[in-house]
Amino acid sequence: MMGLAMEPRHISILMEMDRAWLDQVYAKERAKASGQKTLPPMSKQPLSAALLDVMLK
Repeated sequence: MMGLAMEPRHISILMEMDRAWLDQVYAKERAKASGQKTLPPMSKQPLSAALLDVMLK
């Protein structure tokens, strides 16, 4: 963060957010391993400049 001083409570919050995200990702991976149907991680529609323009408007 470019040398930005952060308080310990901010670091704790960031670490908890990271842990929550990792828990969610690992839960999805475990669901795949157990044979449950899951959505594909990527869209079959490639990202184009026109699609990005529509999304950002």
